[in-house]
Amino acid sequence: MYYTMTSQCLICFENCKHPAILDLNCECQYNVHYKCYHKWWKMKKNCMICQTPAGKARSYYHFKDKTNYHFL
Repeated sequence: MYYTMTSQCLICFENCKHPAILDLNCECQYNVHYKCYHKWWKMKKNCMICQTPAGKARSYYHFKDKTNYHFL
């Protein structure tokens, strides 16, 4: 069974059905749209909360097999 829940993007505060898969090097957890986070990441390259360096996020749409998509 495929199930996603809707959350709120930490950046734009809009509903976020498929949050980005974040490559964080910290314990912070939050949901953001891929496009919103990617704009942030291009400028800062760190976690939005604790400022720890972070890797590039992946988008839900980059997964060919959507059953392998996991977030928080």
